[in-house]
Amino acid sequence: MKIQCESCKLTGNVEDSKIPPEGLVLDCPKCKSRIVVKKEVKAGWKPGFEVSVCPACQYSTFTEETFGQCPKCGIVVEEYNEKLKEKKARAQEEERLRREEEIIRKQYGKQQPIPGNQPLDENQPGMKAAELPVSVTVIGWLAIIVAVLLLIAGGKDLYAYSMMTPPPFDPYSTEKQITAESLFLNHGLLPVLRAIFGIYILAAAAQLLQLRSWARGGLEVACWLGMAWIIVDQVVELLGWIKRGSDQAGSYYTVGVVSAILMMVIWLVPVAVVTSFLRGKVIRKAASA
Repeated sequence: MKIQCESCKLTGNVEDSKIPPEGLVLDCPKCKSRIVVKKEVKAGWKPGFEVSVCPACQYSTFTEETFGQCPKCGIVVEEYNEKLKEKKARAQEEERLRREEEIIRKQYGKQQPIPGNQPLDENQPGMKAAELPVSVTVIGWLAIIVAVLLLIAGGKDLYAYSMMTPPPFDPYSTEKQITAESLFLNHGLLPVLRAIFGIYILAAAAQLLQLRSWARGGLEVACWLGMAWIIVDQVVELLGWIKRGSDQAGSYYTVGVVSAILMMVIWLVPVAVVTSFLRGKVIRKAASA
């Protein structure tokens, strides 16, 4: 501790451990004035709670002299003891809770969750399997079947496309010749899109069965894309029907229009029903849990 004479301003140092609680009186070696040295007291120290051995650093006066603030490490003894008591109380409470948990586990079995004490882990699908609504199970497996069929159809068409080769270029031909690009656009692009769509539906359906929140929206998007695909496909088929029968009677066109409408209804109605279930409260609540 640094001290200074009030008369001649001479400065010096005194070890904190040599300053008793009531203070120390020294004579200035220069002007012989009286210097009263008092120990700095930290906030929180209260007179009356004093010991002869520091509970933190084990410093001891080895006399009957006591202190409330350790002259070596500077801790306030009363505050330190209060913190020790709080720590001990927390440890006892944790031990009590641990023993109670062991007793409850013995009562319910090791494999059974403790009622009201086990949070639901979203990374454990088995814990949610029993809570799957019927609509989620049906739609999930139905989407998986559709995805597999799309992958099979796409793979079959891609294999057929891989066996096709454009004919050699004929510089003398006046007809439009088939190139590799046109061959891909006519026979390869649609199988690739169908396979990609199947993979997307398969991933979303598998995640829906695990009640992932994004999977419901993903399958709903797939349904809307599927309905758009069906409408475009049937319109293209109808236009081709009309083009092929440009010189036919009116009944020929009627058959084409009725056939296109019927196919749209057959394909669109189930997809629309699935979409309505995906947008319903049951699946929304289950997927957001």
